[in-house]
Amino acid sequence: GHEAEYIHGIKSKQRVFSIDMISEPDMQNTGKIPAPCFQRGPDRGLYRSHCIHDGNTGTDGQRAISDPTVKRPKQWQWPPQWTFIWMVILLLGTTSCSVFRGAPEAPRWAPEEYRQYERQLGMPLTGYENPDLIKTVAAWIGTPYRFGGITRQGADCSGFVWVVYRDVYGKNLPRTTRAMDNESRRIRRRNLSEGDLVFFRTKGLFGVSHVGIYLGSGYFAHSSASRGVIVNHLGENYYDRRFRRGGRIR
Repeated sequence: GHEAEYIHGIKSKQRVFSIDMISEPDMQNTGKIPAPCFQRGPDRGLYRSHCIHDGNTGTDGQRAISDPTVKRPKQWQWPPQWTFIWMVILLLGTTSCSVFRGAPEAPRWAPEEYRQYERQLGMPLTGYENPDLIKTVAAWIGTPYRFGGITRQGADCSGFVWVVYRDVYGKNLPRTTRAMDNESRRIRRRNLSEGDLVFFRTKGLFGVSHVGIYLGSGYFAHSSASRGVIVNHLGENYYDRRFRRGGRIR
């Protein structure tokens, strides 16, 4: 191969595979710049250049001067403004909690207030729970099961949920479990929040037949046919196998 010199503001030596050359007599006879020949540049691309004869070095040392009318291809570079945009996106992503949610919510009640309800309900409390919901459920603990009942003398599962929602949230729910299921928006188990409904299939092959109120940390309150109003955990084997879905009142 031959050595080629490229003049585009950068000078470098590079071996080239082949150059179509034209002899010096031909140049003198024609008086014109010889036809372009193509050769590989330092970036391995093909470039058009005019070939001239260097009499000092002979044919083995001929040099090619690149055609200034042929622009060297530019390599793609990451636009500076894109870097700034991505930095802003990453910054917002890492600070989303503080930017959009504000400071953490303070506990709703003091430990000395809710500790007694921990023992009564048989579940841990953090102080961030709704005090009205916890106190109302605690007042119903031990109420016997009674089909169709909605009082402290006896209540079924949907009757207990109906009264608690009326007293705590001021909402009138449908009276039956299936109607409550139809009126609520379905929620996956991992997305349950305090006050959501939890539905179970304790009998039959289709639909739901039992309902409770989610209290948080996997615990829910309900009126059991065998034990009355009580608090259980969704992870318990009986309820884990029969759990169907959560429901959020629209």
